[in-house]
Amino acid sequence: MSSSTAQEYPQEVHPNLLASSPNCSNYEDMSSHLKVGGTSATKSGPTKEKDTLALHFVAGSISGFLTRCVCQPFDVLKIRFQLQLDPITKNCDSAKYSGIKQACRLILKEEGITAFWKGNIPAQTLSIVYGGIQFYGFEYTKNTLYPNRNDLMSNFICGAVGGGMAMTIAHPLDVLRTRLVAQGEPKTYSGMFNAIVTMRRREGPLAFYKGFFSNILQVTPYNGACFSFYYLFRAIFDDIPYVPSNIASGALAGFAGKTLVYPFDLIKKRLQVQGFQDHTHKFGNYEGLVSCARSVFETEGPLGFFKGYVPSCMKAMAMSACQFTFYETAMFVLVLARQKRESSKQKELTTKLNLAGPTASSTTPITSDRSTAEKLDEKQK
Repeated sequence: MSSSTAQEYPQEVHPNLLASSPNCSNYEDMSSHLKVGGTSATKSGPTKEKDTLALHFVAGSISGFLTRCVCQPFDVLKIRFQLQLDPITKNCDSAKYSGIKQACRLILKEEGITAFWKGNIPAQTLSIVYGGIQFYGFEYTKNTLYPNRNDLMSNFICGAVGGGMAMTIAHPLDVLRTRLVAQGEPKTYSGMFNAIVTMRRREGPLAFYKGFFSNILQVTPYNGACFSFYYLFRAIFDDIPYVPSNIASGALAGFAGKTLVYPFDLIKKRLQVQGFQDHTHKFGNYEGLVSCARSVFETEGPLGFFKGYVPSCMKAMAMSACQFTFYETAMFVLVLARQKRESSKQKELTTKLNLAGPTASSTTPITSDRSTAEKLDEKQK
């Protein structure tokens, strides 16, 4: 398939995967089930669209869960680096973490292997919720605003909207995850529930939305960039087998997106730990986004905005590659399962029509409508 053909279907399962399935005769048949803005081979109208959007939500949630299992250690390293005021270099004696290898050894020594999955429960909850809403939001916006377009700008806007929707709902979970990952030993919070109760009592309900504005500024362009670059690279790598194509496209999209928005990610993390400085260095009191950015620049210099960039970029590349690969694979499996169910219903209905007689078979359209099947049952009785 040429790149131009691939660009007609930005939301479906990759054609190379479809070609490997004996249950799918061609790419066009499958695309009719997956393309939200198109028509359906078996259903049409609002019901079909809602069913397909639901599949995108489920596939996105599955992708979020599996991706978090793989990439959580990168997140722990990134957050530890972002919350360290001292330079991340071997030349600074006061710095606790001086590099990736040293940080891994120190965390392993002080806190054990499980420390790399600290905050995993809220992180998993965040990933499942965020992943589902993100892909649902992208597909819904694409279908509503740009059903016949697949260019960088339309994919960027739809990805940004999906990311904004997801983060607005999931931000409190992000704050909880950051707090649980940031704490060392002894622990301030014994677990997720204890963190919720303690934060609510000490800081009030607004504590769960600390850093929200900087998070939105970071997430919306990052998500938009990831989706736009992913479909761009996937069209370029169209002739490459399915898995390598998705991995390469996702990794490059993650790298490009994270590089563009990383300073906002660092500022977001600093704001999220305001009022929680027992196990991190004293950051000072930030009045907001601008105050935090000014403080970082004055005390740490321009490079201060890129602390933790290497593990963060590694994490972004790994997460983006896993996210899109798991998502498209899950979508493929879900659609095939739906096709199988619809095929079974169609065969069952055809059998009932044949039993009802040749007149009913010739005059009654083959449809999966439940009321028609019930009428046929009554007629047979």
